[in-house]
Amino acid sequence: MPGRSEPVESFCSACTEANIYAVGCFTARAEIARRSPSYMEALEEGRLPCRVLEFGVSDFGVPADAPAYKEVIGELAAMLSEGRNIVLHCYGGVGRTGTAAVAVLCSLGIELEEASKWVAQAGSGAETSVQRAFLQDHFADTKVCKATPSRSETDEDNDKRSFET
Repeated sequence: MPGRSEPVESFCSACTEANIYAVGCFTARAEIARRSPSYMEALEEGRLPCRVLEFGVSDFGVPADAPAYKEVIGELAAMLSEGRNIVLHCYGGVGRTGTAAVAVLCSLGIELEEASKWVAQAGSGAETSVQRAFLQDHFADTKVCKATPSRSETDEDNDKRSFET
């Protein structure tokens, strides 16, 4: 999570340097406020140099609203398919982030088992049996990216929609 072990400004600089188009944040705002107040402040003030798509998921949990989650995942997958760079995060970068990463890859047409292996090689992945079952139930048969990202006036605009559950 930005601001957890580095200043938020360092994260913002790294995003700019890496030409990050969007951040997929899978941590609820209440948890962000508790664990990284400086990141919470940056989110509230719109200081990140890229779009932010938020979908809060409880630690070790799964999304309560699968269709809304799939919409966010589809937007992130569409961005990748357009050649844009994205960053995904939760607090620790494992379970919720890994679940989202696998879901994005499945939305790009990669089989669930293969997507899970790729994400595991990067040190992340679904961490709990509930997360693995969620992926099986909602992404095992996903073959193509169907969503297209909604466009803002400029690439610097922050996506203010919140999909927090």
